[in-house]
Amino acid sequence: MATDARDLNLKARQLLQLFHADYVAACGGTSIVMRGSRQMIAEFGDALEPSFDLLSLKRLISRVSDDGYTITDQGLEAVDDEETLERLLPISVIPEAVVGSPEARDIELQKYELNEKARALLSLLYRCHVQNAGRPFGVSPRQEAFTACGFANGAEFKRASSWLIRKNLAKYMGMGPVTITSYGAEVAGNPAALDEALPIAPPSLASQSIPGDVAESLQDIRRIAINFVSDADFQNIMERDIIELECAVANSLHKSVALLAGSIVEALLADVVGRRPDLARSYMGRKTFPADASIDKLVEIAVGESLIESLAASLVASIKDYRDLIHPDRERRTRAKVDRPTTFALLSLLRLVLRDLDDANRDGRIAAYQAK
Repeated sequence: MATDARDLNLKARQLLQLFHADYVAACGGTSIVMRGSRQMIAEFGDALEPSFDLLSLKRLISRVSDDGYTITDQGLEAVDDEETLERLLPISVIPEAVVGSPEARDIELQKYELNEKARALLSLLYRCHVQNAGRPFGVSPRQEAFTACGFANGAEFKRASSWLIRKNLAKYMGMGPVTITSYGAEVAGNPAALDEALPIAPPSLASQSIPGDVAESLQDIRRIAINFVSDADFQNIMERDIIELECAVANSLHKSVALLAGSIVEALLADVVGRRPDLARSYMGRKTFPADASIDKLVEIAVGESLIESLAASLVASIKDYRDLIHPDRERRTRAKVDRPTTFALLSLLRLVLRDLDDANRDGRIAAYQAK
């Protein structure tokens, strides 16, 4: 029964969001949602009638005609107030009987897994937001979105989008597509806020405070990297690695930061060099591109084609040295320190490499390489 109540409350929250979307579309004027419309029936199915009844009971919507309802002032106040929503339509309460039990731990684990999926969708929405200069842009539950977010099917998209909507990070556009909210855009571009809104680490790894300059570096890395990569596969890898990098920084997972920084640099170089694979192959000798292209070779090609400066090449080498610590014997032999200062230094190096590539993109060096 507890699960049924939670599911109904979740459906009711989704319905309230639709009422709010209609209210916004009407610019604050009277907006009416028809209870028996085909679209509503298709969207909510058997949950439609009880959802309407529940919202009416809670005085979040009111009836204005035989079949029409509108959002109330109380509904408008509640729709973006998580505390009020949780009081009126609770969906995250764990029964006292299972607190501290394996069932409770499973619930927590499922929440972190859902947060990870929600982050992937939020990242896609944010990229669309940036690419469209902040203009509203809806992402529909289609295969392209499933692929970009790593979802297996439409059900995962719906779970992730509902979770984002519940947290006011996204909202519906009509009956299917979702778009990012202004709050969602702020969170997506701020690793500390993202970790607070959608934590993907257990409480035992609670986020530590991140210095302002480090948070700024992470924002710069996300802003440039996501929009720089052109290859769809590298873009998906980049999004995943940046999410994990932000989590690793927040939780002082220093070696993970080193490995992820190296992975991000390699993906960036492989993407830009791979825009002219025929030219890249000319540097490979008897080896093949891209299968045999090490990060050293990618740097050689990028410098040879004036895609990065010699200073950026030396920064890549520094990042690579720490990335190579994935081999325990190397870490033992070099006695390299992998600690908090290392983390902050690696992020600064990664940020500088990204800025160099961004400069090459802006001043036309990358376009010239592609046009050769």
